[in-house]
Amino acid sequence: MPASFDHNDEGEILLHIGPHKTGTTGIQQAALRAQVALQRLGRIYLHDEGREQLNTSSMEFLRLSGERRFQGETKSLTSSQLSHIIHSAARGKLILSSEHFCRYQEFQIKDLHQLLREVRPGQRVKVLVTLRPIAKIIPGQWQQFVRAQVMPPFEDWVALVLSEQPSDAFGRAFRQRHAHDKLILRWSAEFGVDNVSVIVANDQHPEFLYRSFEEIIGVPKDTLAMRRVANESLTLQEAEVVRAAHDAMHRAGMFDGSQSSRGMAIESDPSRLLYEDERKKIGWPYDRISKGLITDR
Repeated sequence: MPASFDHNDEGEILLHIGPHKTGTTGIQQAALRAQVALQRLGRIYLHDEGREQLNTSSMEFLRLSGERRFQGETKSLTSSQLSHIIHSAARGKLILSSEHFCRYQEFQIKDLHQLLREVRPGQRVKVLVTLRPIAKIIPGQWQQFVRAQVMPPFEDWVALVLSEQPSDAFGRAFRQRHAHDKLILRWSAEFGVDNVSVIVANDQHPEFLYRSFEEIIGVPKDTLAMRRVANESLTLQEAEVVRAAHDAMHRAGMFDGSQSSRGMAIESDPSRLLYEDERKKIGWPYDRISKGLITDR
């Protein structure tokens, strides 16, 4: 049986933990569009201001929980942005969705569980995992990284991800998100197997994901309206255009104010940001280039 909301008016919490590239953006956008209808049904969809999900606050909690652990676990997490959002939510069954939950380690999952006990005492917590075949996720995750940072070619990155002991940051991050057996074990160990549901998305029938989500949160069919592909992926050729733009911007010295960083190999420093004034003028360039390529197909 899926870990669905109970058919009563008591408060409950659903944590939709992703992971990435499993139809999460489509579900989040549909839930945001339907949030008024959901609230009438007693389902409260929570999201960060200006966002369609809780990615900003879930990442802040991830960081604060890590700091708390290394400071002797004395720092309270009830002042976090995530805590404020949950505390101020209306009465009902809460729906929290963020792909970044899948990055939480065991101690961060425990911290989140403790926060939920403090902010919403007595409410049962359910966990939802949405999955796709790993062969579909690998190219989708690579092109998503290409939109935000300097990346190696696809074949090189796949080798990093699939190596026995990935030492590269990209490979480790991918394993943390997409070792799906370990992901489910981490969350079920804290919340209980009976409180965890898994939906495997079907690319041939994308509506299955929406109908299954509706069943789990206990709302009528078609409450969540599916639209065109959300968070559409780049083709390999389009991704290579964006990678070429990365290279050109890096060689033009647009990544950091220090002269020494401009001479670094691209692969050695993938997280450099543009000058602040340049970012204000052109926005986040790689994502804008990516969206332009998709729009102009």
